[in-house]
Amino acid sequence: TGVTTNRGVVHAPHTVIAAGPWSGVIAKLAALDLAIAPTIRQKLVIPNLPVIDQSGPMTIDDETGSHWRPALAGAYALRTDPTTPVGEPLLEVPTDDAMAHALLDPASPTSLALLAPFWRDVWRDGPPAWHLMAGQYEYTPDHRPFIGPTDQPGLFVNTGYSGHGVMCSAGGARRTVDLLLGRAAAAEEPFRVGRPMTSRARDVL
Repeated sequence: TGVTTNRGVVHAPHTVIAAGPWSGVIAKLAALDLAIAPTIRQKLVIPNLPVIDQSGPMTIDDETGSHWRPALAGAYALRTDPTTPVGEPLLEVPTDDAMAHALLDPASPTSLALLAPFWRDVWRDGPPAWHLMAGQYEYTPDHRPFIGPTDQPGLFVNTGYSGHGVMCSAGGARRTVDLLLGRAAAAEEPFRVGRPMTSRARDVL
């Protein structure tokens, strides 16, 4: 196995695809079909909001998926919208101001104010300065990652964390190394590429 770059071919006995939303596209170059669904996710950044207790917890509305947590001198606010369509992997991921209003406007059915009334006061006093950031989750049908060898000799994958990459990446990387070095049994790997796949509803987060 190996990788072709703009500086030539780099040969290696093992190659790991760990390219997030681009993993499915890269896998196709090796005639491997990975069920990866790139999906845009956005984060509302409010840099300064004194009403937010910076020692407070992340707070989640389990009914709507809207949630926020203290950050900077304000908050990060998010919502995993289950209606967001699957798209192609993107280098530049667009944002949509409607997402901010869906979280901040008390009239919105996904408003943060439904769970914590102080957000109504934030809106009433004039929406604070904010901006949006965006990226892509790489969903698998069962919302569990692909980890381990493929049917292509020497080709491994570590991808498809479905929005939980930050939490699971260290353990997933350790598992990938163990499988690559033969310290774990690939046939028993619960996250193997060829596992029985049952579609799951999208997680709240």
